[in-house]
Amino acid sequence: MILALGFLILFGFLLIMAELFLVPGVTFVGLAGLVFMAFGLYFIYDDYGLLAGNISLVITLLALVYFVVRSFKSKAWERFQLKDALLGKVSVHGDDQGQLEIGAHGIAISALRPTGTVRFGQVVREVESITGFIPAGQSVELSAKDGSKIYVKPIN
Repeated sequence: MILALGFLILFGFLLIMAELFLVPGVTFVGLAGLVFMAFGLYFIYDDYGLLAGNISLVITLLALVYFVVRSFKSKAWERFQLKDALLGKVSVHGDDQGQLEIGAHGIAISALRPTGTVRFGQVVREVESITGFIPAGQSVELSAKDGSKIYVKPIN
């Protein structure tokens, strides 16, 4: 019987280690490990008394603490760390951004509420209206630029 209870605790211990090293987050594996360990310790207390239960509990907790501390010191966690970084840069509008000058005329492809899409010749850009709603098909004029933002107003 003691061998079966020891196996129950060991199985719970292995499930908790699998939770720490293989399965990220708090999942069924870790919870199942805790349940197996708790049942094993409970039955040791029930069948063999307080002294055997306390000894089993202390040994189990010391083993858990030892393996967790040892895993941190051996840097085993670094295998699970994301070390790659994205170093590329994004060009929001490419080279044709400079072609759009203040005063350029375009046609609203979509309704501007207050943002939408406008075609300036062959260039299509996401813009913002400075006057509010502009319906699709309305002629607009580029009135301001702020970095990559383009502001337009309707042409009456």
